[in-house]
Amino acid sequence: MSRYEESKLLEHDSRLAKISRDLEHLKEEKESPEKMVEIKVVPIEFTPEEYQIGEAQMNALLASGWLVQKEFSRESGVVVFMSRWEKKKDSGTKSKVYLTNKGEVSNR
Repeated sequence: MSRYEESKLLEHDSRLAKISRDLEHLKEEKESPEKMVEIKVVPIEFTPEEYQIGEAQMNALLASGWLVQKEFSRESGVVVFMSRWEKKKDSGTKSKVYLTNKGEVSNR
């Protein structure tokens, strides 16, 4: 085997090892022991009268275990997307959930 072939073989081996590590990482993420069970959108307006309402909501949610997923800045304030997570229950079967035309969740 020539030196060129040997170097290419080593190069491909290192690429394959990196791809394998990435694949294992993705599998671990997919098999997370927790799942998102509820979301809330909390608006916080930057006015002297109304900022305390959003502030109180945020503090209460954070104290009860909710996590901030994303924040959106707006001219009048901030909109915060929050989520609550729970450990997965191994039921063995997956149930399907549907969103109705009225925006309600249904199992049909």
